[in-house]
Amino acid sequence: MELSLREIKYAKTKFEIVEAAWEHLATESFETCSVKDLCKKVQISEATFFNYFPKKEQLLFFMGQVETTKIVLKADRKIAKSGLEHLRWLVHFIGESMDKNFKPMLEFISTMLRLSGQIEKQRFTPAEMSLFFEPGDPDDFKVRDLGEEIFSDIFQAQQDGNIPPTVNAAEITYSILAMNVGITMVMQMKRVHQCETSPIPVVELTIMDFLKDNLEMILRGIGAKS
Repeated sequence: MELSLREIKYAKTKFEIVEAAWEHLATESFETCSVKDLCKKVQISEATFFNYFPKKEQLLFFMGQVETTKIVLKADRKIAKSGLEHLRWLVHFIGESMDKNFKPMLEFISTMLRLSGQIEKQRFTPAEMSLFFEPGDPDDFKVRDLGEEIFSDIFQAQQDGNIPPTVNAAEITYSILAMNVGITMVMQMKRVHQCETSPIPVVELTIMDFLKDNLEMILRGIGAKS
């Protein structure tokens, strides 16, 4: 598909806005991320910014959409032979993303919880796909949802005979999503409120390790095959 110059320019500006926001969130909070400063960095007017994102929160929401889609696409590239294998890769890359982009992902989760249902997903354009994702990824331009992917993997694992058919796939999906959010929040508390007198031993694990270990506990609990 040949893209017009206008489509490419529009997507490039959106990409630059997102990159500037990622750079800010690496060290600062989203609250301190002003539209004025982002526009100065990208060299656009505030009117142009709001043409892309009518509310500042929509920028963070879009960033989360991009990151979650990248996570699913990475798992897809592993060409898993079963639903259970794809689920394990999915959790692996969720943890990898959390470890790499801890502060921005924490901000995204917080915004999702606060504005759930108030912000609609944005559909990726072909030009945006070419900038935000790797060449060779499926060009369906669909925002990939982690909850839907986890549910699909569990359902497929049941079809594969690796998870008992009596297991409620929706309940397990919510359990895994809650695990992802909960572990991220616990890691934040550990980093902010490190207490030398705490009776709880310090466990030096990455978020990825925590997520993968907890996923296996969930799978053992429901009688999944290894």
